[in-house]
Amino acid sequence: MGTSGTQIASDTLDAFSSAEISFSPDGKEVLAKLPATTYLLTSGSSNNNPQEVTNNLAAVETEWNTVKAEIDKKLMDLLSRNLKPVAKDSFSNMMPSATSDKLLYTASESATLPLVLKTKVPSLNSTPDQRKINKGNIYVYDIKEDKNFLIFDTANLKPGEKTPMFLWHPDSRHLVFTRDGKVNITEYDAGNLTTVFEGPFLNSLVFPWPDGTSIAIVARFSQDVPYNIYRIGLR
Repeated sequence: MGTSGTQIASDTLDAFSSAEISFSPDGKEVLAKLPATTYLLTSGSSNNNPQEVTNNLAAVETEWNTVKAEIDKKLMDLLSRNLKPVAKDSFSNMMPSATSDKLLYTASESATLPLVLKTKVPSLNSTPDQRKINKGNIYVYDIKEDKNFLIFDTANLKPGEKTPMFLWHPDSRHLVFTRDGKVNITEYDAGNLTTVFEGPFLNSLVFPWPDGTSIAIVARFSQDVPYNIYRIGLR
């Protein structure tokens, strides 16, 4: 893991380090909201001249809602008929893997997932299948193998701590998230947790690069320089 990353957006343009960050439903765009200005960034490329959308924010949000509706419909089409009612009532923040065979989601309500495959397909994955989901916890559902994995249990949150945001790595087998001042990667079944960066960075903006070779973070490597957005190479 290297720390001499490629800069994506400069803090000298504006105070991105203090921006309120939100991702588009497909993870391809990022809104950086500042007190007086809002910028639209592309999560998979350089942003030397970020697009200002302060006066067009409603249009961006409308477009994002359209994208979300399309994604949600596609996701529901991937699920089996007897699982769809549970997903509609109990799944939120759904995010498919790039290969569309796994689904990252938050349980909006506690429920029990019905068995889709009466006869399980051969699998090398021995991680326990979590059919009972609890409200607020984060899970990954493997559509092909009909297995559900607990990724994060909110019972483990510290007082005042927010639930970490998980994002798919482009290889569809790993998830990226931040916690306790570290950027981490874990397998889609929550196994093999690895810390890939530990240092001064902002938790609000961390995302995997589309080709899977790096992770973008907002950081500064010296107290004498402003925060910037960097690509951190994975190796």
